[in-house]
Amino acid sequence: MAKTALLVGALLALVMCLAATAVSAQRSLECQMVWQGPSSNNSLLECLGNTDRIRSQWPYYLYPAFAALVFIFTPKAETDLGVARCCLWMWIVISVLVACGVCVLLVYGSVLLEQAAKQIIHDTEYRTLDYFNDTRANITMLLTNYSADPPTPPSIDLSAFDAVNDNVTYYVHLARNNYLKYFRAAEIVVCCVGSVGVFLMLCMLIFALCRCSGICPIVWSCLYFVFALAFALLAVLFTICIYVMSAGCGEVDLQYSREPGVFQWYLVPWCEKQFDFQALRAQVQSQEQQVSQSACGALLNFCDNDPNYSLENKNHIFMCGNSITDKSHCNSLDDVVDVVLSTYVKPMLTNTLCANQTGMEYLEKCTLISCASRCVDYQFPPLHARTEAIQILQAANFAANASTALSYVWPLLECNFIIGKIANTVETRNYNSSFTTQSDYVRSCSAVRVSSVMLGTGFFVGALMFILGIHVMHRGAFIWAAGKENDAVQKKDVSPPGNAVSSPLRTP
Repeated sequence: MAKTALLVGALLALVMCLAATAVSAQRSLECQMVWQGPSSNNSLLECLGNTDRIRSQWPYYLYPAFAALVFIFTPKAETDLGVARCCLWMWIVISVLVACGVCVLLVYGSVLLEQAAKQIIHDTEYRTLDYFNDTRANITMLLTNYSADPPTPPSIDLSAFDAVNDNVTYYVHLARNNYLKYFRAAEIVVCCVGSVGVFLMLCMLIFALCRCSGICPIVWSCLYFVFALAFALLAVLFTICIYVMSAGCGEVDLQYSREPGVFQWYLVPWCEKQFDFQALRAQVQSQEQQVSQSACGALLNFCDNDPNYSLENKNHIFMCGNSITDKSHCNSLDDVVDVVLSTYVKPMLTNTLCANQTGMEYLEKCTLISCASRCVDYQFPPLHARTEAIQILQAANFAANASTALSYVWPLLECNFIIGKIANTVETRNYNSSFTTQSDYVRSCSAVRVSSVMLGTGFFVGALMFILGIHVMHRGAFIWAAGKENDAVQKKDVSPPGNAVSSPLRTP
């Protein structure tokens, strides 16, 4: 009996150590040990089937291999009947307490697993997809020329956003329609199996209280054996999930650190090959250059570098900023801003055109921005200073919108940003500094991993629990039978005083 107690205690201690090892030690799939470098032609199947990689990760297979021991070793019948009934009750109490713990692990783990899976689908659809859709909508809005009648939409090709949206949407719908239902089914099955298993263990108390012997405990132990096999099989399944989720979450961490892994050496090259975001960035840059030159071209219609005003160029009422002479001098928003800020009304027209500029102690420059609010339009002579200033500023604002659109597209030049955005859907990196801590954490990957650990550990300990139950039922069948025999013998040996019969008196 002492050997059995030591064996069970050692097994329970070992499973806890191995569970912690499976969770904390596994960093990634270690595909960088197989692949030669970043390439979209790298094969995941080649990585997963590589024997050297598999041999290098032998510590991670201990837990599922240990869970499969129940298929190899089966309990043997006990022949020693000298164990006291109180020791048997000790094992019964331990089995019932372990059953309650297993029930908590299984129920909570299954619920957490389904919630985490649903959260991943939800975040992918309403975080990642919304980001790409909002970015596309903002670029379209910023590059639309609303000064035209009707407004002119941008001529750039936004099919890259459509390609990303279509691909992500396809996989989201595929997961929701074909795979999410299995998580719900797994939750129901786990809860039912766990509940039935706990009920069977609680029935052990009834057998012990009634001191059942004979064939009934043996038959009941057969049920324990069947459930031990089922629990061990499920333990193997979920410990494989522990390995997969630990490796997957480790790959996400490697992506955040830009270290070699599946993301850096396979997904990033595949993304660069699949989606042409560089072409989109070049188109937006070209669009910014066009609208910037258009803004400076509109300004050149009303300015020159001659401080004197002449009727030959009666529309040239401004001094050109930065002394530009051609629209090719403006290739970016920065150039347009510098030109607009340094453009002003010709000095000899300042008092005439900037009529609303009051409080001047001496002749001040009337900048283009000031003219848009302070200048007046004259019909005779036809000098529309305020209207022309507003038109120029509208063209400059359009250039600013193009620059803002470029800032949206700039991060998309790197596929690392796109894949990082998708990885952020399932696992947000945990920062140590409080000022960088985000209010809305996404830890779905960790939740799936934790739930897999809970389920794997719960089923494995449950298998050990049923093995212990088999021992208790077999041992109890002999002890309870022996107890009944002893009680029967004691009843025969001890006769009650009231039942004594006196012999009749004989006469000689």
